[in-house]
Amino acid sequence: MAPPPEVVFAKKLAGAEKYERDQGVRRLTKWLKIRSMGDNSFTDEEMLRVWKGLFYCYWMSDKMLIQEELAENISNIIDVFGNKKATLSYIKCFMITMGREWYGLDKWRKDKYLQLIRRFVRKIFKYNKAKNWDKNIARDLAKHFRTKCFTSSNIANGIGFQLQVIDVYMEELAKVGGEEVSQEIIEIYLEPAFKVIWKGQDFRLVEAAKVRIFEYLMRQSDCGIRFEAEKEARHIINHSKEKVVDIIKEEDLEKDEGIDLDVCDKMETDNFVNVESPAEDPRGGNVSVEIPQLQLDYNRLADKCFEHGSGIKTSESARTILYTLSKQFKDVANDEFPLSGELDEEMKARLEAAKIPIDTDESAKKLLKIKMRVEANLKKENAEAKKIFKERMKKEREAQKEKECSNL
Repeated sequence: MAPPPEVVFAKKLAGAEKYERDQGVRRLTKWLKIRSMGDNSFTDEEMLRVWKGLFYCYWMSDKMLIQEELAENISNIIDVFGNKKATLSYIKCFMITMGREWYGLDKWRKDKYLQLIRRFVRKIFKYNKAKNWDKNIARDLAKHFRTKCFTSSNIANGIGFQLQVIDVYMEELAKVGGEEVSQEIIEIYLEPAFKVIWKGQDFRLVEAAKVRIFEYLMRQSDCGIRFEAEKEARHIINHSKEKVVDIIKEEDLEKDEGIDLDVCDKMETDNFVNVESPAEDPRGGNVSVEIPQLQLDYNRLADKCFEHGSGIKTSESARTILYTLSKQFKDVANDEFPLSGELDEEMKARLEAAKIPIDTDESAKKLLKIKMRVEANLKKENAEAKKIFKERMKKEREAQKEKECSNL
């Protein structure tokens, strides 16, 4: 009796040679597309066997560029299915497989699987975006995030997988959705995080959801961004008295080192203007290095936290967290950053101990100039890195074609 097709593919995907694995991914992609046409779909058992093969295909990949390309190819399979049911099964079985296999990863392989997780989560949101942020699809995806990852009782030893998904969750939604994603869709995707806090099964998951999802939304608000910028400036000023003097006294730099900073500013501004599009990170999947800001009604979000916290079955610890979050989102709605208290006191103590006389307005202007220089240089370096990346990928493909031809 012949084995099922997905078992045959799984063996091919776990091959020792890269060309064999690449061929397996290509053939699997075609088969999944044809098999899912019309109303045809997959059972979870079939899809889990497919994911077993993909998991070990990625396990066998080495070298960073190869891993990055394979992570993209595996994630892009989301787009090939002919019906929603098959797509959701593929996404669900990814979460089940990663939760089940995570415990078996050694410390040398975890980093590359973290990369796969980030890109796959991003692709999930891209799938919803391609469907014009359909609410029903968003609810289905949020349900899978909740039941198969955030609060899954079947992930006994895979908490690292859960924490990683929580860590990148809102960041990747912001990269994909930016300013266009609606409040309603964001609230749908926040439901798994509310459930983590409400269920409270592991304090590490609760803390991660609070900090990396809800506090993330506070930090990306207008008042949060403003506070972080001010904190960064104060940190630079407070780093050391000597460095502050070097930063502020530009005239001395010009005199001692022969550097005309005004000329440098002009050159860097010209470079900045010549950049056609926002700088992208070629190693991160050609996404912008600047994370867009989600547009939120913070009063409504505060009411949502209060509503979840006031439930009859809500535990005392969960109620405390949710009521605190509700108050903090109210502060954000009033343009007050609620996470600044402790940090402000710490910064004041450091500044007082350093006893450095500071002209804050003048320092801010100088630091803004420096920041613009650094950003211009980063954009230039990212453009160069992208060019190098494309050339390397081209050489890799040419070498692979030559190898395949020689094996024919």
